[in-house]
Amino acid sequence: MMQVIREKAHGVISWVIVGLIAIAFCSWGITGYLSNGSGPTAAVVNGKPISTYEVDNLYNRWLRYASEQKGFDMSKMDPRFIKQQLTRSLAEQQAVVNGLGRDGFAISDSMLVANIQSDANLQEDGKFSIDKYKNLLQSVNVDESTFEQLRGEELLVAQAQQSVVASSFALPKEAISTLRLMTQVRDFGYAIIPLTNYKSGAVVTEQAISDFYTKHATQFIEPQQVKLEYVELSIDNLIPKGAVDEQKLREYYKANTELFVEPNLTHVRHIMVYAPEGSDAKQIEDAHKKIDAIYAQLKAGASFTELAKKASDDTQSAKSGGDLGWVSQNDSLPAEVFLLDKNGDYTAAVQTKFGWHIFQLVERKNRAEKEFATVKPLVEQRYKRDTAERLFSTAGEELANLTFENPKSLAVASEKLNLPIHTTEYFTKESKTGLASSKNVVKAAFSDEVLNQQNNSDLIRVSDDMYVVLRVSDVKPERQLAQSEVQDKVKQFLQMQMAQAKAKEVGDELIAKIKAGETPSKAAAQLKLDWKSATKISRADHSIQPAIMQQVFVLPEPKADTTPAAQGFVIPTGDYVVAQVTKVADGEVEANGRTEMLTDIGHKMAIMKGRAEYDSLQAALVDRAKIKYMVKQEGQE
Repeated sequence: MMQVIREKAHGVISWVIVGLIAIAFCSWGITGYLSNGSGPTAAVVNGKPISTYEVDNLYNRWLRYASEQKGFDMSKMDPRFIKQQLTRSLAEQQAVVNGLGRDGFAISDSMLVANIQSDANLQEDGKFSIDKYKNLLQSVNVDESTFEQLRGEELLVAQAQQSVVASSFALPKEAISTLRLMTQVRDFGYAIIPLTNYKSGAVVTEQAISDFYTKHATQFIEPQQVKLEYVELSIDNLIPKGAVDEQKLREYYKANTELFVEPNLTHVRHIMVYAPEGSDAKQIEDAHKKIDAIYAQLKAGASFTELAKKASDDTQSAKSGGDLGWVSQNDSLPAEVFLLDKNGDYTAAVQTKFGWHIFQLVERKNRAEKEFATVKPLVEQRYKRDTAERLFSTAGEELANLTFENPKSLAVASEKLNLPIHTTEYFTKESKTGLASSKNVVKAAFSDEVLNQQNNSDLIRVSDDMYVVLRVSDVKPERQLAQSEVQDKVKQFLQMQMAQAKAKEVGDELIAKIKAGETPSKAAAQLKLDWKSATKISRADHSIQPAIMQQVFVLPEPKADTTPAAQGFVIPTGDYVVAQVTKVADGEVEANGRTEMLTDIGHKMAIMKGRAEYDSLQAALVDRAKIKYMVKQEGQE
């Protein structure tokens, strides 16, 4: 549930990306979106196909819901990317389910029945309602066996996750050590030796440039490059341009009414007190007392939004007074949320696996069919898109045939299919921009068939929505770049090397002076450097450059009765830094309030360990599965 809460708190755009990646693993997620159907294969998991129909159905339902959200802008979304994430999510979920089954995890029939009957969304007056169950099956267009299979898979994943997380623990000494490090403070001094002080004075001779070029000549070889011409067939190409007969639109609207309804939506706020699953009885009790105190303040007339800003542990939504935006019953929120009657009403304390909550109803929108006239532009858009998708596969086959039958030219296919011939800039095998960002395209472009025999490529599927056929129009062979072409770059590189060496030389001299017994400030002044001192600095301090802080907090603690060692290091700007840690003080674990903090750290460490262990298990199950994507996924080799 917290997944949904946090996604809403970050806004619609964030919810789109994070939510789609996680949707297959959210309680109520898959069963709320999948339906039976066949179609081209999007992915195959251990021999079982996932059809593009399933992906498209999930995408369409998401699009219908997301378009109702305030601030949603489809122009900022990439449908291809979203569908890729959905495909990957579905494939990985199936891989995890299969793997867990092989490893002995199982859900009994009685557990499945009990779970379905206890679902608040399927109850009426506190009891399981067969009518609500049938209505749900009808609304998501699945039969009973499919629904039960999918719900069983969700329970299987949840069972495995809970068993791994619940078995994890952190030793008291781990929590103590972590708390001491978290609250540690250090006294130190440092001097920055700017690279710019020496760069302008670095004199690079022509001989040095020549010697470097000769020694590293293989670094200055320009690889082979190709320039392509290609025809592109995309679903966008096939979308009808003119107006569609209204009768056809009305028939489409009637056959797909579910796409054009306004669902039941509830605008909600919440206040949360963190007490996650696995917390001990005291932590849960303390959280319960805190939420009860908040509830009492609400009853006494306190502002919900102001209390959320001050008291809620969900820091993201707290910034906006606890606002979670619009939710539906497909979101995994407690049933009490949807039982609120009047705007402004709020629930009593509700416990979830993340802690205790109070929810407030802001506004409600009831599900309603939209009149044809009000959604006609959307109906036409969807009709044209569906028409294009039906034509896409057939048109792809025709393009493949025409370019195969006329292997030395794209002109025939271009003319018959009314597809313009495009050209690319020159690119290498390592290029990752434009059309060359597709590894399938690069592989084809540099293949013997296309590069050497000068034939058209096979039909290349670049994405779910686009095919291309290409041919090489020109080639630039590999060549050795002349020294004159790279001289400026070599000079800049050598200047940088010389400046870095000089800065380090000055840094080493400063370290030597400190080691010899001079005070750091005096030694730095002799070298025209500014020595800065810092006392009782914690890891969270933002007054000093993060790169310096990172290094200072890994330097060794000074030994008693000896001069603290000074050490030098390079930071990302290229500047050289000399630092000296003079004192380290760990946090006091026994100090007031530390005991409660220590307990909290221990619980959080155990939960983090458990989640990391489950993530590793899940990754191992996915790696073990045989997954084949029909279209290259983002980031996939």
